[in-house]
Amino acid sequence: MTANTFGIAVCTTSAVIFEVCNAIVKYIGPRFVNLPKNKQQMREKISEFESKFGMIQAFGCVDGTHIPIVCPTNHSQDYFCYKQYYSLQVQAVCDYKGSFLDVEWLWPGSVYDAKVFSNSSINTNLRSLRLPGTFQTITKNKIKVPCYLIGGPAYPLLPHCMKEYSTCKKNDKVIFNSMLRTELNPIECAFGRLHVGKF
Repeated sequence: MTANTFGIAVCTTSAVIFEVCNAIVKYIGPRFVNLPKNKQQMREKISEFESKFGMIQAFGCVDGTHIPIVCPTNHSQDYFCYKQYYSLQVQAVCDYKGSFLDVEWLWPGSVYDAKVFSNSSINTNLRSLRLPGTFQTITKNKIKVPCYLIGGPAYPLLPHCMKEYSTCKKNDKVIFNSMLRTELNPIECAFGRLHVGKF
């Protein structure tokens, strides 16, 4: 479509788009897509998330999306996703405003969210405490709660990744699940903006 619009060959268009995307990732991306670099920035993200949603110690939400691609010539079955098209699996973390903090896009479309997350740099950094974490004591037993992400149903439940109850009939769990779904809105809206008219 872009090639037709500008009257150039598809291969030329692909090369130019690839070059522009690499330049954006290398030079512009780090200015706008970045995780908190120190404890103060992390506290700000946590405070903003709590003010908007009421969840203590969450600093962002994580989810995956599929970016459609042309069928690859090699290993095409790896890129065929459950939505019945060829794609790249993209995982992103965003803050309460829907601003991206971290993005990973190296996985073929057939890979599930949980596997992408378990192999992601954000998971490694949170697990090994490489991010500037903050702890808050919120229980009578003086248990320190680490900062964490809100993940969708496909994500694992971990000390640094909260997800909803898979089955619940008790009112308090239903309320908790409802809160958690609301807290996933920023990442869903961010992906919505990303997809509108782009892919």
